[in-house]
Amino acid sequence: MSSSSLLDDLPRSWLVVGTARDGPLVYEAGWRHREPDGALTTMKRRLGPAWLERDKAGAFRRRRGRPRAEVLDEHAAIVAKDRLVREIESELASRAAAAEHAAQACVTFRDVAHAYL
Repeated sequence: MSSSSLLDDLPRSWLVVGTARDGPLVYEAGWRHREPDGALTTMKRRLGPAWLERDKAGAFRRRRGRPRAEVLDEHAAIVAKDRLVREIESELASRAAAAEHAAQACVTFRDVAHAYL
């Protein structure tokens, strides 16, 4: 599988700045996952604390200085978002394949006996 086809298979995703319950700004990733039946589900995951602050007008701006290791700037958040979407989509695809394989499998006498007992 080439790199371009892997990127084509990933859904479009977006980065959102949100506020955690205790107040600090955080980055969140959002995308729409397509189920095997074609239905779309909006997915949202928190990435981590954002190296942002609010200005006087209430808009977000980058903090001064270098971000600490555990805090994400915009570029690190984009990389983390893409990695997270790729991991979760891969996991969901493998779950769907396993469920389809289980649905197609023949029922054995052993399965019937275990269900009966």
